[in-house]
Amino acid sequence: MFTQLGANLVRTAPGEVYSALERGAIDGYGWPSQGVLDLGWDEQTKYRVDPSFYNVDVNLLVNLDTWNGLTDEQRAKLEEGAAWMEELNHDNAARNKAEYAAQAEAGIETITFGEADAETWTNAARDAGWAAVAEVDADLAQEMRACMTK
Repeated sequence: MFTQLGANLVRTAPGEVYSALERGAIDGYGWPSQGVLDLGWDEQTKYRVDPSFYNVDVNLLVNLDTWNGLTDEQRAKLEEGAAWMEELNHDNAARNKAEYAAQAEAGIETITFGEADAETWTNAARDAGWAAVAEVDADLAQEMRACMTK
C-alpha cells in the first residue's frame, strides 16, 4: 500500500521502531491504532492519519474437511474460542476511539484526509491487502473476498 502511494519502505521490527524514529532512520510507520502508547511511540510520533486502515481483528478460519474431521469436543472448543475472539473484535471500535483520544491527549495530531484523498488511501490499503492474499492463492483470494466483503 505505501509503495503504491509512493513511499520508500524500511521493514522494522516493532521493538526497533522507537529508536528508528528517534534516530531519524524512518519518518513514520504503519500500525493499527492500538499499542502506540503502550510501546512509547507517542514520544516520537507527531501525526496520525485518518481514515485508519487495517483493523486488528483476529479471525478463525477452518478448512471444512478439517472441521468435519474434528471431534465434537474439539469443535466446541474452537467455537468457544471463536466466540471469545468475536467479542474482542466487537469491542475494537470503542477501544480505538479511546486510543485515539489518548493519542490526542499525548500530543499526536490527527491529519484527516478529504473525501477524494481518503478514498485513494483506503482503496490502496484494501487493494494491497487483497493483492498479498492473491499472491499466496489467487483463486482462494477471490473466493474469500466474495465472502468477506460487500
